Amino acid sequence: MDSEISIHRSARNCSRASLVPDSAIEIQNLKLLYATSARIGGSGLDSVAHETLKATQAAGIDWQALAFDNRTRDLEPERIRALKHHPVRMLSWFVRSEYYYGAKKHALDKVAARILQRRGRPGYLATPKPMIFHGWSGECV
Repeated sequence: MDSEISIHRSARNCSRASLVPDSAIEIQNLKLLYATSARIGGSGLDSVAHETLKATQAAGIDWQALAFDNRTRDLEPERIRALKHHPVRMLSWFVRSEYYYGAKKHALDKVAARILQRRGRPGYLATPKPMIFHGWSGECV
């Protein structure tokens, strides 16, 4: 995958730059780390995360996810690292929501950053594959 940006020619002979790999084989050689401070499965953003991961799985892309809970039954649970027992959740008992949600996003980003730093080493998400990181947090890595 020497060139991630390739030039495609349309029927009208116009050229346009594309960030899409040339073939499905190249897409399947990628690994996705998907991080959201929501849950996976449910309503709202939880549903968006669920549908995104279903489409990723259907495309044959290797993926892992970080979220605060997994409420799905159609995704492989071993691919989802749930942070539902993370100590930051205790803050919800003591601080207002705007502070709690910010702290929750920072905690998620810290876990994601550690995973990305360990990429290629033994353990969680160890892979020599090129990696795509998708984070929903405003304070994202």
